[in-house]
Amino acid sequence: MIRRALILSLSLLVCACSIREDRYACPCLLSADVEAFAKAGLGDLLVAVNTEEEGEDLELFDAVEGQFYEKSVPKGRNEVSFVAGLKNSIVGKSELRAAEGVECDPLWTHFEAADCSGEAFHLTASPRKHYCNMTLAVVGVSDDEEYSFIFSVSADCNGIGIYDGCPLEGEYLATATRGGDDAFELRLPRQDDNEDIWLEVSSWISRSGKVYVRKSFRLDVGRELERLGYDWSAPNLDDVAVVIDYSEMSLSLGIESWKEDDDYRDNEY
Repeated sequence: MIRRALILSLSLLVCACSIREDRYACPCLLSADVEAFAKAGLGDLLVAVNTEEEGEDLELFDAVEGQFYEKSVPKGRNEVSFVAGLKNSIVGKSELRAAEGVECDPLWTHFEAADCSGEAFHLTASPRKHYCNMTLAVVGVSDDEEYSFIFSVSADCNGIGIYDGCPLEGEYLATATRGGDDAFELRLPRQDDNEDIWLEVSSWISRSGKVYVRKSFRLDVGRELERLGYDWSAPNLDDVAVVIDYSEMSLSLGIESWKEDDDYRDNEY
């Protein structure tokens, strides 16, 4: 704590204006405690700052090494965002989008409107979860046959705003990968609502190594999410478990609540 106070004091001295200068023209020291990101294993951060005077500025920051971020910014009401989990996302002007046909990244963010009208503004950044993990399991298959499956999910939003986390309209399509316990897994980015979220199931059935039946069907995941009251506006998005009854071509869903003291098991850094 003493070390942080000393750093802050020295920084203020460096960027401070003289008494004769226009005080409003002096910059404001924006500082942030990002220790919560570091403790969650979310070390690699994209820091985005948007000011009326200078526009948008993006930089990378190592939360594990630093845990305390500082930047001199023009005075005024500025937007700031800390983003973790970036891997394949397309970073555009004030937005993050999943690439076409690519599963969205496991994005965690903290965003804030910073009142930088004074000499300094300090904030504490806490990660918020902007994706839904979906696990897929299949029942209703015959023990006498071998099955191969491809699961893909489509939705109407494919990204979020950097400074507000709001979902961005755009076609989202991702294919599930096989996880543990013979289940499949994929991620959905934050959506506006539960409409038009579909799961497409493609399967190949073989006996003695020869494919003899191909079967495909679509299931309305959004309708089931709506029935269960899934909330896409929650600060941390819950996960969803899907069980597909292959013989009935139907599905059942369960919502797996995410807790703030969870172990951040998705973070691979």
